Amino acid sequence: MPMPVSSLPIARGAARALAAGGLTAALWACATATAPPPEPPSCPGAQTRCGDVCVDVQKSAAHCGACATACKSAEVCSAGKCAAGCVGGLSVCSKGCVDLADDPANCGNCGVACKSGDVCFKGACVSSCGAGVTLCAADGGAYCANTKADVTNCGACGKACSAGQACLAGACTDNCGAGGTLCADQDGGASYCAQTATDNANCGKCAAPCGAGQVCGGGQCGDSCGPNETRCVPDGGLPYCARTDTDNANCGVCGAACAQGQQCAGGKCAVACGPGLTACGNLCVDVQTARDNCGKCGSACPQNATKCVSGVCQ
Repeated sequence: MPMPVSSLPIARGAARALAAGGLTAALWACATATAPPPEPPSCPGAQTRCGDVCVDVQKSAAHCGACATACKSAEVCSAGKCAAGCVGGLSVCSKGCVDLADDPANCGNCGVACKSGDVCFKGACVSSCGAGVTLCAADGGAYCANTKADVTNCGACGKACSAGQACLAGACTDNCGAGGTLCADQDGGASYCAQTATDNANCGKCAAPCGAGQVCGGGQCGDSCGPNETRCVPDGGLPYCARTDTDNANCGVCGAACAQGQQCAGGKCAVACGPGLTACGNLCVDVQTARDNCGKCGSACPQNATKCVSGVCQ
């Protein structure tokens, strides 16, 4: 039955009151609702947030490879995997494998952290890098990069090689030099040049690791090293075979590392030069065109010769 006209104002008033009450309730609900928690701050560099802490899952024994993946009591975390010990010249710090030569949190010794703005270079906290290396910045931090071999700074800071390439003499390449094999990192990292004759993780070929207690000698896993190889044991790490005539980390004898930018040749450290260049002292020169080293190092052209062409003064 139609509502009487006299009742319309009352109905409209009731509707307005109900609407007003609903609006008031909605405003009250918004005012008293709990705000969502803020997003946790991002972690610096390559660290990963695990709960309330930032960790490096490549060397955290409690979060090895992924959050909450803990290693056993007798194991260490090496490159994101639980292992019996560290390899490749790395040392054990807090059950993680670190390079004491360039780790700013463990510079020279475990727990020795460099102050803000400093970098760890050859086991010492310094404000600038030494000869042959370049100070590069990334993720809010600074570090010394060997732009002749660093795939993320190949030739210059920030110049990264493509996936599947290695950095050799400051240039991205698909092929390694003599004795080297281009291997893909098994943990998803950058490709690198491996010495498959002595590499415990790539023995004889890429991704062919030796068993516990074995070393890679002459491209084969066993208990002893091959000819012209020396058995080296890093502090807190596992033994490995090194070619001390060419190994930058063991040049001449075990543990004698060449400086960044140098190459071990004949058991002695020397400046590493690119293709077509010759190391003359601390400089890489083209002896085919250099007037001060024309044809060979130290052979300077006379004053009446204006140029060096094909190693001959003219």
